[in-house]
This record gives sequence, C-alpha cells and structure tokens, in this order.
Amino acid sequence: MTVQNKIASFYRVIINESRAKRKAAFFDIREKFNDSVDDFLKSEINKCEDGVKKEKKKIETREIKNIIKKNNLDKKNLIIKRENLKNDLFLKIESRLKNFTNSKLYFNFVSNEINKTDKNNILKIEFNKKDSELVIKLKELFNFDFNFIFSEDEFIGGFKVYLKSPKAVIDKTFKAKLNFEKNNFNKINLAN
Repeated sequence: MTVQNKIASFYRVIINESRAKRKAAFFDIREKFNDSVDDFLKSEINKCEDGVKKEKKKIETREIKNIIKKNNLDKKNLIIKRENLKNDLFLKIESRLKNFTNSKLYFNFVSNEINKTDKNNILKIEFNKKDSELVIKLKELFNFDFNFIFSEDEFIGGFKVYLKSPKAVIDKTFKAKLNFEKNNFNKINLAN
C-alpha cells in the first residue's frame, strides 16, 4: 500500500467516523427535539384542556345562574298570578256579600246570629251605618232595647257584639270573616 492509499484509507476512516459521530449527534438532537416537542405539545394540550375545562365550568355556572334566575322569576310570576286570582275571587265574594246584605235573607241571618248569643250578657251591638233600617227591625223583633251603636267602618255586613263578662268582642262582620279567609286561603310554600 502506498502512502497515498494509506492517506486515502485513513481519510475514509476519519470521514466514516465523522459521519457516524454526526449521525449519532443528529440522532441525539432529533431525539431530544422530539422529546422536547412531545413535552411541549403535551404541556400545551394540558393547558388547552385546563382552559376548556375552566371555560366549560364558567359556562355551566352561568347557565345554572340563568336557570335559577328564570326559576325565581317563574316562581314570582306564579305567586303574582296566584295573588291576582285570589284577589279577583275575594272581590267577587265581597260583591256577593254586599248583594246579600240587601236581601230579606240578611235580616234572617243577623237575627239568627243574635239569637245564638246570650242576650243577658250583651253590652252593646255595633252595626255599620248602612244597616240602620235593619237595627229598627231587630229592635221590633227582639222587643228589647240593646245598646245599638253605628260604626264608621265598612263591615260589608254583619255586626260586632260587645259582651259584659268577660269583656270581649265577638266580631261577626263579613269583612273580618272575609279577611280571615283571604289570609288563610290556599296557603302554599313555593320556596325551593
């Protein structure tokens, strides 16, 4: 082998070693790059997933709040509707009671209610001013002189009996009965 051949052979060995080292270095770089790209991608995917989860939770929370607001609004509307229907009903009942006070049956009703009370224990009986004719008829019917007084308040009908003992008032006015029934009418609880 000549020197030239030896140099060429040596050159080839160095070139091959250099290629092998470059290949190894390139492979290492490529592996490190792939690993870092994979790590970066995984990190970015995790960040995106976290962001999507947070945004989804915000949207769900907002939707739940909107549902709660709508539910509360529906409850309020239902309560308002119920109150309106109740008020309409009791206005009709009040109108019927006023019509009843202009009938002959009203006199019978009042006289029967007074008969149910211990007449010896009556201190006075209070009527609405519009019932003055009724009071005259009651005095004639019972043939005794109760202390009848007239109230400025609107009773719709009925009367109040003031007792001697125990000192008490029996409220038999239509307005009191109507208000009691209205306040206790179909009570429901719409909370949650």
